[in-house]
Amino acid sequence: MSSPHDHRTSPHGKAFREHIQAFASLAKDLGMSEDAAKAIVGIDASAFVWRRRMLKGEMVRSILGALAIDIEQSEFETLTALSRLKGGAFSEPKSEVTIGDIAEEMAIDPSRASRLITGLVTKGYVRREVAQSDARKTILHPTAASRALFDAFMTLKWRLMFDAFGQWSDEDLATFERLFALYMTTMDEVIARAGGNGEDAARLAKAIHDATDAELASR
Repeated sequence: MSSPHDHRTSPHGKAFREHIQAFASLAKDLGMSEDAAKAIVGIDASAFVWRRRMLKGEMVRSILGALAIDIEQSEFETLTALSRLKGGAFSEPKSEVTIGDIAEEMAIDPSRASRLITGLVTKGYVRREVAQSDARKTILHPTAASRALFDAFMTLKWRLMFDAFGQWSDEDLATFERLFALYMTTMDEVIARAGGNGEDAARLAKAIHDATDAELASR
């Protein structure tokens, strides 16, 4: 099995070493060893690659390509947003989902959400209905075709996941799951209190302002 750090040390080796050198003194000030700093920068590098792959939708694009069906990646992401809202994946389930809800969930403009939904309605994945509570409101429902798509997608997704981790030991998998969950929880807590670094943030912001002022003055 290849090292989990292969993607980091090969194409980004120089940048990785520069990060270590740049932040070694900061780590020391915080009471951390150079080895700890190296490990943390390595975690961040791996997390960056993971985030980039998620943003680019590499797995989604690969699976949809394998299925060879008439649906764009953006349309599939719209379907997943509808599914999350209806099922209550990260909040209370919504019985009546509107285009405005989709736009908010996906952080896109309502007009773009409307175009995506229209495409999905045309292709048979979504059905529009009039809300019983308000005849002026149009609500969205996934169709049987949408559920068939999700079933196929999840089957291929989990095959990929099981293949990716197939050579890991049970102990390594349990450790990774535990530490990854701990990492996510810890990052949530750190981000929530990031506003408490006011003095450092103000000093760093001044350096940015000074640099931009100097650049503009030199033009």
